[in-house]
Amino acid sequence: MFSTAVIEDYGSLYVVSISETDFTEVEAAYVSNFVGLICSRLSGEGKSALGYCTDALGEVTRASFRGNNPTGRYREELVRQLGLDGRGHSVAFWCGWFATVG
Repeated sequence: MFSTAVIEDYGSLYVVSISETDFTEVEAAYVSNFVGLICSRLSGEGKSALGYCTDALGEVTRASFRGNNPTGRYREELVRQLGLDGRGHSVAFWCGWFATVG
């Protein structure tokens, strides 16, 4: 899966895009479960990582974030500023775009 990911480096942030269309129908059903692992592999040493999966329509099905600051309140700011409900820890969480608040 790592080899099919498109990884862009923005200095202190990696952005990772994974298209479910790069996989078989059976594999595509599970791909989004692993986007967080790719973010974990890339984050650290001054780098955060934001990864997301897209479906055949190009719509985001799931996103995951790993921050480089262990005391950061990334998830809480995502909710406060954008109204997106991240699930998990402040510094490592996932979002399904269906999970919005407000």
